[in-house]
Amino acid sequence: MAEHGNILGSLDAEHLQNIGHLRTNPNGTMKLHRRQLNRSSDEANSHIPLNITVDSPHSPPDAFSIIPQRLISPATLEYLGFSSEMSMERWNTWIAFKQPTDSDGDGPFDSRGDYADDGDDEQWRLTMDKLGLSTDFQDRIMHPTFTDIRLTQSCAYWCKDTVEMRYEALFLIQQSSLDRQRLLKDVRGHSYSSSSSSQQRQAVGHTPFIGPLLPAAHSEKEQQPESTSQAPVSIFGHAPSINDIATNGIDGHTILFKGIDEARTYTFLDAQGCIQDIATILSSTPSDFSSDRALFYFTPELETARYYAGYAKIRSSEDTNVVIICIAIPNEAIQSLTGDSLQYLYWPSEDWKEYVRYNRTRKPMPFELRRFRRATLLIGSTAKKANQAWRQLTGSSSVTEDYVLKINGEPAVQYVFDGSQQGQDFLMESIVPRPYMYQFTKSDFDAWFDEHRGQSG
Repeated sequence: MAEHGNILGSLDAEHLQNIGHLRTNPNGTMKLHRRQLNRSSDEANSHIPLNITVDSPHSPPDAFSIIPQRLISPATLEYLGFSSEMSMERWNTWIAFKQPTDSDGDGPFDSRGDYADDGDDEQWRLTMDKLGLSTDFQDRIMHPTFTDIRLTQSCAYWCKDTVEMRYEALFLIQQSSLDRQRLLKDVRGHSYSSSSSSQQRQAVGHTPFIGPLLPAAHSEKEQQPESTSQAPVSIFGHAPSINDIATNGIDGHTILFKGIDEARTYTFLDAQGCIQDIATILSSTPSDFSSDRALFYFTPELETARYYAGYAKIRSSEDTNVVIICIAIPNEAIQSLTGDSLQYLYWPSEDWKEYVRYNRTRKPMPFELRRFRRATLLIGSTAKKANQAWRQLTGSSSVTEDYVLKINGEPAVQYVFDGSQQGQDFLMESIVPRPYMYQFTKSDFDAWFDEHRGQSG
């Protein structure tokens, strides 16, 4: 971790201040050039000139980001989405008793918000008011364009998910700073100092981290893979765009997508772009097709992935990167699944209604439905409504069309892979090397949002 919980390493902060890309503020925040945020921000914000400084008289409005100076601070609580009043209240409580730790569980989201009527927007607002969340945070959660996706989970779920996503964005900024700091230390080891010549400073220049970030716990050998190793050729290498991939596909392969914030793909890929830790994109529980096991959820529909990516983008801070993961699996690998290993569950079958109901409510699964648990790949419809709404049902006859997620008027389809070691092994052996990670940038979101503004269902 950076020194004493600071988001930026001291050496990195000194360098950023020297080149005019950083200014700290008395209120615990700092102003940082957007191309210096994280591993993807240089590319995502390439339209912002690097010669723009905090003192530039005519900086573009999006040239700098305001972020907290420390990971644990009142400024961070506001950044996460709490009102200024609640931020100070929570901070003073922590100061009086203890600093927050990883053992604090879900904090204010432990029990509140799961029982808000998922069809009652006023109840959602009241719940978020009680949680001390800002009006801006609430407006982002409640945006009408994403109503259908919002109503797939509870108010507490989306509040917790959004706060976590914003915090993870800060963590990625911190990791990128430490990566830059390591490079700066290497340069200083070769006669770089604060009194170095301008030529030496230019040699350091802008030093964004290139490639996936690795946890600090990894060894030096793991952090610096053999330079002689050669990355496998990507099957997506010649595709002009993600739209082309979705429209034309790739012969002999099934293409699947997943919209997700980039921080949750932290160790998904290695430095060569190959899958390193597939477990990092496992779902939480309970979910549509499991009550107690994490599963891998993908969609064959790019538009569905864009909806999820868009909802992540609008709920996040401006410093959060969102990606669409695109994987290709040979059709023959899917066809090799026999018996119960490959199964289908579509709305409005009785099996779909009952299987989702038992999973979402974590009730003991009837014997006749347990075969679906044996599936390596389960293909079916995506459910809607929060878990509490499913708990209130008396049987499958109560599962109406309102309980299935529709995108552009059609039930959304999901490919769900077993999250056990056996399921992970199948995916690792089957996925074509080097998935395509598409950066869902602000300009992508703006274009998509203009097309879908005000739509739901």
